[in-house]
Amino acid sequence: MYFSAFNGNYYRFSPEGALVWSSPNVGVAMNQAAVSDGRVFVGTVHEEGGSVLALDNSGAIRWRVTTESGVIASPVLSADASTVYVATYGGVLLALRAEDGEQRWRMPLPEGERVSAAPVLSADEGSLYVHTNSHQVFAFQTPHTSQVVLQSAGGAQSQSPSILWQRSIGSANSTYF
Repeated sequence: MYFSAFNGNYYRFSPEGALVWSSPNVGVAMNQAAVSDGRVFVGTVHEEGGSVLALDNSGAIRWRVTTESGVIASPVLSADASTVYVATYGGVLLALRAEDGEQRWRMPLPEGERVSAAPVLSADEGSLYVHTNSHQVFAFQTPHTSQVVLQSAGGAQSQSPSILWQRSIGSANSTYF
């Protein structure tokens, strides 16, 4: 079991409640971690914005990617655990290589969109769905990782996802029972 505290530390407990490890000063995690093969991926909020971190089975930080705004929504892993998908509160979608945090692609949402719910990856991993705080749902066609060209010193550009559709699912003034 993995937990964050408002002191900025991150903890792993056994099912019996024994502290397995603690990782200090990671930021406040307000989401559920994505866990695979002894790796823990978590989004955090801190004074300077946010971060996405990969921790190993001992709680050591393997990599950290700083984001402009906090990461409130839970990160999502691809089925093969090679890609971490993240939605920042400020409305930026990121696909990060799980091995080292290298950015595969970055996609800003339209101005003013905020995200606090975890993105959803389709079963075939061809689409990523994001629900924003303004009651919009976006569907993105995700580039396949084998087709992604990372930005390099030679000037090649990352391939970004394209918007398949956008739908409104209510308004901030709606009442639901």
